Amino acid sequence: MRRGMTLWTFRGRASRSEFWWWVLGSSLLSALIMTPLSLLGLTGWPVTAPFYLFSSAASLKISLRRFHDVGKGGAAFAMIIGGTAVGMLLYMAGSIAYVSARGLASDGEHLGTYALVSGLGVLISAVFGFWSLVIHCQSGKPERNRFDD
Repeated sequence: MRRGMTLWTFRGRASRSEFWWWVLGSSLLSALIMTPLSLLGLTGWPVTAPFYLFSSAASLKISLRRFHDVGKGGAAFAMIIGGTAVGMLLYMAGSIAYVSARGLASDGEHLGTYALVSGLGVLISAVFGFWSLVIHCQSGKPERNRFDD
């Protein structure tokens, strides 16, 4: 957890255990912070945004360093982030169009298309998410690589 707190260190490697301990610790910390705030009704973005920004930045950093440990660079990392984002955007666009068109009788024939776009977005996000999971679960390369400090 301590190494995960060094926010702006994108160089070097993160071992599999370092990464997964960060995931566990940040998830537990999130639950400990957000549960009382939720019970108090303080879940708006001004209250939660600083925590999520810090946590997201640290998670992206340690995830990239995990990619380095298995010999993958920033291009593979960017491809996974970008592919997941494209999938999420397709899902949101399809879902919004579907919900909007359901109420319009004249646009009812396009419901299948909107559902297909939404489903395609889910599939794309799932593929890139699975690819990311596979990389995060791989053993690190013991030999030196271009990402070593």
